[in-house]
Amino acid sequence: KNKRRGIIVPWPEEFSKVDRTNTAGKRSVTCRQFDDLTRFIRRLCRTGLLVYTDEEDRNGIKGKRILWSGITMLEVSNNVVKPIIEYHNVECSWSTFVNDEDVEPEIFISHSWQQKYRDFVSNYEHLKEGRGLTATNRVWIC
Repeated sequence: KNKRRGIIVPWPEEFSKVDRTNTAGKRSVTCRQFDDLTRFIRRLCRTGLLVYTDEEDRNGIKGKRILWSGITMLEVSNNVVKPIIEYHNVECSWSTFVNDEDVEPEIFISHSWQQKYRDFVSNYEHLKEGRGLTATNRVWIC
């Protein structure tokens, strides 16, 4: 973990810019990496740092605070994951962004873009507990 502007962030300081565009089956994160991302998103919501952008303006909500209880998987992607990756001037998936090498998944977890992130996290936690997953187990979330 790194610290940027006083906030602990769940991504590495340096990035491997190796082209891994043809390794879709090996795009997993560890449970720890997913848990770190979730804590980061929750912190952004709690502190009011996460707000709706131009893409959501058609609904008249641009600039309004995104709440943990309402953020969807698509909003996490558009308002957290993609901006972080773009800021670092790389084009890749989150799993490629946080890992130095391709990581083969042990479990595949599917989601809907309209699903509430909080509900996804709850289902993930049940799966983690039921399967006895630890911080080092690898999941592919797609």
